[in-house]
Amino acid sequence: MVKGKKTFMRIRLLILGIVLGTGLLLSHCTSFMPAPEKTLPYEAIQSLYHQGEYQAMLDTVQALEPVFPGESLLYYYAGLGHLRLGDVHPALQSYRQASKLAANPHMDSLYSAILGQNTLELYHENSFQAANSLADSTLTVDKTNHDAYFVRYMIKGRNLLEKGSKWQIWDAIVAFGNAAQMHPDDPMPHYFMAKSYFKKDDKDFDNIIQEYEEALKRDPPADLVPQIKKDVSELRRRKKLYEDFWGK
Repeated sequence: MVKGKKTFMRIRLLILGIVLGTGLLLSHCTSFMPAPEKTLPYEAIQSLYHQGEYQAMLDTVQALEPVFPGESLLYYYAGLGHLRLGDVHPALQSYRQASKLAANPHMDSLYSAILGQNTLELYHENSFQAANSLADSTLTVDKTNHDAYFVRYMIKGRNLLEKGSKWQIWDAIVAFGNAAQMHPDDPMPHYFMAKSYFKKDDKDFDNIIQEYEEALKRDPPADLVPQIKKDVSELRRRKKLYEDFWGK
């Protein structure tokens, strides 16, 4: 009976040892198992961006950056958020951080397009210094950005037209010609080219008239149309008088 008791106790201790050992082993293994993988809420971020909720998107992205420090797309979206809110300097910083982490042609293209758009907006607001500076920054991101080149050429041409000597007007004409190549459908390079030809030589009727007509084909601002048509009519009249007088 005593012997049976001792045998029973040994079995119990053995079972307890197995249970405890198994528990410790499971606990040890569990501690080395990877934590559930965290996923980025890209759909939510993109949704905020497309809805125009740029500040909310930026707040979301910035909160996620410490959790996912190696995710380049977070920095791209942070850059886009800053850019849409008009904060160019932090936008460029975020873009450069994103580019260091990984190349992303789609986001590079989107980023470049928005930078170019902001450059054009500054130009059309007559903020020439800011537009020129942003054009330079845009071209560090994308050396092929047509908007940035357009703004550069237009500002150079207008400065030369306004302040340059008569002999510098050729440079203005070249600048406006380059701008027209960047934005073929824009009437304003042709409008200012006509002004430049007129300043260089007001009897250069054919070139002046041709550029005014090119501007009219491209739907210029409504307030310019009557004056352009009046100028063309006057130039044609003067051309006829000149040719009649000289027998041409």
